[in-house]
Amino acid sequence: MIGFELTINNVKKSASLNNGIISIILNRVKLPERDEIDIRFTGLDMNTQERIDWLTANITKNDKVIIEIKDIEENSTPQSIKKQDEENLILDGKLRAYKALKKELEIKGLI
Repeated sequence: MIGFELTINNVKKSASLNNGIISIILNRVKLPERDEIDIRFTGLDMNTQERIDWLTANITKNDKVIIEIKDIEENSTPQSIKKQDEENLILDGKLRAYKALKKELEIKGLI
């Protein structure tokens, strides 16, 4: 089945879904209080209504990132699987906001 193979510094993760969405998201944040690059390999299985995270990681300058579109025989082991429901979406959003604000306050030396 067609999917993605993500390689970061020779470490490979691969995934495909029969019925769902797979995304690889690369973010660069450059603000006075934050300077980071992160990558997320995630998906939503529409059959089970589960959000699957194969990889969430910070990366740095000179890391080698390769994304290949190919036939995937076996999915990598996920870091996490969560039921996709409205309550989890709200909690996940709050947790992401908390972590971002906490990091911002740490960088500013306020906590």
